[in-house]
Amino acid sequence: MMKVSRIFFCLIFLFIFNLYFSFTSHAQGLIVNEVSTGPASQVAQEYIELLVVGSAADPTGPVDVRGWIIDDNNGDFSPVNTEISDGHLRIKATCAAFANLSPGDLIVIYNENNRNPNIPPDDPTDANGDGVYILAGNNNSCLEVCTTAPTSTNPSYACAYLPVSFWSRIEIWDDGDAVQVRMPDGTFYHGFGWGDLTATTATFPTGSASFTFPEKGPGVHFELLCGNYTTQSNFMANTAASETPGQANGPANQAMMVEIIAGNYNYSNLDDPANCGTILAAADISFQAQNKEGDVELRWKVQQPTAGGIFALERASDGLHFEQLKSWEYTGEEQYFAYTDQPQYAGTYYYRLKLLKQDGSLLFSSLKQVEVAFEGLRLTALYPNPGSGRLNIEFVSSGPEAFEVEVRDLAGKQMLLLPKVSPTQAGKLVLDLSALPAGMYLISLHGSRERMRGRWLKQ
Repeated sequence: MMKVSRIFFCLIFLFIFNLYFSFTSHAQGLIVNEVSTGPASQVAQEYIELLVVGSAADPTGPVDVRGWIIDDNNGDFSPVNTEISDGHLRIKATCAAFANLSPGDLIVIYNENNRNPNIPPDDPTDANGDGVYILAGNNNSCLEVCTTAPTSTNPSYACAYLPVSFWSRIEIWDDGDAVQVRMPDGTFYHGFGWGDLTATTATFPTGSASFTFPEKGPGVHFELLCGNYTTQSNFMANTAASETPGQANGPANQAMMVEIIAGNYNYSNLDDPANCGTILAAADISFQAQNKEGDVELRWKVQQPTAGGIFALERASDGLHFEQLKSWEYTGEEQYFAYTDQPQYAGTYYYRLKLLKQDGSLLFSSLKQVEVAFEGLRLTALYPNPGSGRLNIEFVSSGPEAFEVEVRDLAGKQMLLLPKVSPTQAGKLVLDLSALPAGMYLISLHGSRERMRGRWLKQ
C-alpha cells in the first residue's frame, strides 16, 4: 500500500509539473511589437506590427501562424467600454505566405481606409525577401473577419467568419482600447491596453498579468524596446514622429531582433539581459566605418584590453541579418584593427563587431551605418577558381560605358582580349579558356577610369 501511494504521489507530481511548465513555456508565434493609434484623429492611419518569435524548443524553426487571431479585445477584457469593437481578424488557413515564417519576421497590418504615410509599399508575401510582410486590413487573401461581440469570460468566443476582410473589426480608438494576438485555440498569447480601458487584465501564458498604459489620445503609439515582452517597462509610449512600421523600433529593439533571428534569444528566461544583446561600451572600444570610393574602411581600437578572445566583423544590408566577413584572435595585447570591405552593390550597409571572450560571454559593438556609392566598374566574382575551362566573370557597373576584358599570364603575355563588352549583359560573362595551358592568370576589366583585376588558376 505504501509503495502504491508513493507511485501515485509521484505520478500526480509529474502531471502537475508537466502541466505547469507546458503552461508557462512560451510557444512559437506572434507578439505585438508596435501599435499606432494614428497621428491626428480617431480611427485614422492606425496599424499593428507583429513580431514572429520562436520557442525554447525550436528558436529558429519555421513558424505557422495560420488561424491566429488579431483582436482589439485583450484576452478576458469584457466589452464594458463602448470603445472596444466587436469581432476580430483571423489569418486564413489558406494563407500560404504565413505558413512558413521565420523568427524575427515582421507583419504590419494597417487601416486601408486612411493609410498611414509611414507604411512601406504593400508586400503581403515578402516578395522582396526582407522578412517584412505589409498588408492592408482588407487583404482577403490572408485575412477574414468575425463580427460577433466577445464574451467577458471566454476569449475564444465562437464566431462566423465573413469571406471578405476590413479593418473596422479591429479599429483602434485613441482614448482607450487594447490590441492582442491569440493562438488558434483562442487562448490569450500577447497584447496590452491603454487609456481609459475599464476591463479585466488578461494573463500571459507565462503566468504574469498583462498591462494597460495610462497614455491615450491621437498621436500616441506603443513600441517594444527589448527583453521580456510581457513586462510593461520594456515598452514605451511614444509620439507619431517615432513610428517605424516594418522596421525595428530603434537600436534596442533591433538588437533583440538580431538575437531572435540568430536563435540566441532565451525563451526559457525572458528576463535574461542577453536578450537585448550586450553592447560594448564606447569606453572599451572605438569603432569607425566610412565609405571611400565604393569601399568601406573599418577601423577599431581596443581602449580597455581584456583577457582576450575572438573578434568577428559582421555586415548586414538590413541591420538584422548579419554575415561574418572575417574573424581575428584577440590576445588582449593588440590595440588596433582594420579591414576594408568591398560590397558588390551600392546601397546601405550595417556593420558591427562581435567579441567572444574567453569566459564564453558575447559582446557586440554598436551598429555603424554606411551609404556605399561608386562610379564605374567593379569585378565581383571569378568562378570556378581553380577551374579547367569555362570561367564565369561577374561584375557591376554604374553606367552604360563599354569596357575591355583581358587575360594575361604572370609573365605579362596577353592571352585574350575582348575589346568592347557591354555592361547590359546581366553583369556576367562566360569565357572559354580551355585552350590555355595550366597556370596562374590575371583577369582584368578595363574601364575608362579604372582597372579591376583578379587571379584565376587554370588546372
